[in-house]
Amino acid sequence: MVDVKVVERENAIFECCVSHKKIPVTWYVSGTEVVPGPKYQVLAEEFTHRLAINVTRPADEGEVKAVFRDETSTAKLAVEREYKSPGIVFTDVCLSASLGKKVQNLAYWSSRSSVT
Repeated sequence: MVDVKVVERENAIFECCVSHKKIPVTWYVSGTEVVPGPKYQVLAEEFTHRLAINVTRPADEGEVKAVFRDETSTAKLAVEREYKSPGIVFTDVCLSASLGKKVQNLAYWSSRSSVT
């Protein structure tokens, strides 16, 4: 398996391949056995087994382990915090120009339109 790095709230997918189709794989995240549900999805297609960790959070960081027979494959999950803007929104803008002087290439942009 390979280490996975995601941004908070993204899904993380881990994948391992086994030598025979019917080898069961048990997944562990930070030492706890994975129970499939809304947070974790376990998929198996022939030789390939996948673990999806949905809507990741920083608390999900740690070691991910796939155990099959007497073999183990491990990788790390790193979750970057989602950037939050400070929430500053300008609702009014005042533009001014000196009379008698020619203004060239004056442009105004908003989230809705562009006026030149």
